[in-house]
Amino acid sequence: MKKVFFVFLSVCLLFFIGCEEKEVVKKPVKKPIKKVFVLKNFDDNKSITIRRNNTTFKADNGKVTVVDFFATWCAPCIVEAEHLNELYEKYGQDINIVSVSLEKKISRRALSKFKRDNKVKYDINYSKDGFALSKAIGIVRSYPTMFLINKKGKIIEKYVGIVPIEMLEYDIEKTIGQQ
Repeated sequence: MKKVFFVFLSVCLLFFIGCEEKEVVKKPVKKPIKKVFVLKNFDDNKSITIRRNNTTFKADNGKVTVVDFFATWCAPCIVEAEHLNELYEKYGQDINIVSVSLEKKISRRALSKFKRDNKVKYDINYSKDGFALSKAIGIVRSYPTMFLINKKGKIIEKYVGIVPIEMLEYDIEKTIGQQ
């Protein structure tokens, strides 16, 4: 009887104690910080290159740049597209307007339909570099999110949601006037 009790006790102890695996701590893999973002238009061969230098994001052509992160299914983005069209008509010679689609799975057809339906006149980009830029420039948690960047590459303003066109015009004019 003592033998059975001892075996039972041993099995119970093994069951409750069990074997323990050492916790493996994975070191995060450091990816090199991306410094150059080539934003290619989805519908032609044009592109704009934005270079990162620590905290600045400068367009290669040296213009003031509006970077708009959007999704085609987003109702506020459609309203914002109208504002960006007006800004493009008024300031197109002095600024870059670059819209970056952050939809993971979207076809060229859907982007073309968005561009056609909203009469978009500015550049729409869809590329891996667009996703990388969205992580580097600032966390994009909602659509639309826009950044106004001056000629030197400094982020002047971050806009989340629909922004009154008057506010955008004021900020753009102020930024264009800076030296």
